[in-house]
Amino acid sequence: MFENESEENERGQVGIGTLIVFIAMVLVAAIAAGVLVNTAGFLQNTAEQSGEESVEQVTNRVQVVSSYGVVGNSDDVKTVKLTVRSSAGSGDIDMEQATVNYLSDDTVSNLAYAGNAEADIAADGSDFAVVPVRNPGGALPVFTDDGDRANIVINTAALESDVASGKLEAGEEVKLEITTETGDKTVVRFTVPDSLAGKSEDDPVSL
Repeated sequence: MFENESEENERGQVGIGTLIVFIAMVLVAAIAAGVLVNTAGFLQNTAEQSGEESVEQVTNRVQVVSSYGVVGNSDDVKTVKLTVRSSAGSGDIDMEQATVNYLSDDTVSNLAYAGNAEADIAADGSDFAVVPVRNPGGALPVFTDDGDRANIVINTAALESDVASGKLEAGEEVKLEITTETGDKTVVRFTVPDSLAGKSEDDPVSL
């Protein structure tokens, strides 16, 4: 009789122990699942944020519609003008926060925003102007509307004044790198026509 009771007690203890182990395993599994869910949620939020930042950097740049120069003397270009707009899908672009890196055969210069008129450009050519052409958004130099157009104006005569020739001559190559406040870049390359014969001062020339 006592042996039977002892065996039953032992079986009962084993059953309780098994139940405790089972409950512990369930709790551990639940905690692990919660950690996985939290981690997955964090990774998803991080990925979404990174994706939004990447899209912003890709699209928040200007697009060059056309470019032309203004003839100085018969053999040089004294001013470069780029007609620009915001690229498709971009948000607002504040050109006051933009920079233009100028690189020619003889000169390298990083230009800052000067104002919205050519007269605002410094005498040494160390900055650029953003002159409105069409301004339906009403906020230039901040591009807020797909229809906004403006000319980026660069005084190349002043920039090249310290080189031997003192000017941007026929046949010279120029690279312009426009960087917006988001860090995205638009690169423009052009060559001054080999011959400016027949052109007078202030005549436009396609670049």
